[in-house]
Amino acid sequence: MSQDFDENKLNLAIQALKTDPKLKVYTASKVYKEDYCKLGERLCSISPRCAILANSPKMIDRKEIVLVKHIHDLDIKGFLPTLYIIEDIANHIIATYNREYIRPTIGWKFYIAITVTAWLL
Repeated sequence: MSQDFDENKLNLAIQALKTDPKLKVYTASKVYKEDYCKLGERLCSISPRCAILANSPKMIDRKEIVLVKHIHDLDIKGFLPTLYIIEDIANHIIATYNREYIRPTIGWKFYIAITVTAWLL
């Protein structure tokens, strides 16, 4: 199932719980075929884990945008950078702001984003 469909079912169940005071959370979860715990967490205003930002991001969004623009400019010039070049650029940006070494998964994130963008263009 898609994320939007799950969210719609959750919203319908929450709306039904708010309009009908006799309806219980467990009953609403069975009627709308939703997870009982997920519905209870959403009623208590607990955000889903995918919507929570990381505790200590290595790069702020502005720096990520600068990195993506730089890599995109390299791609336009005909130099599609490899994963290692992207990691080096990200490490250099982080080192200028006295941060620690960037983990390789961040390099992969930018590498995939740039290759997909280049493929779509």
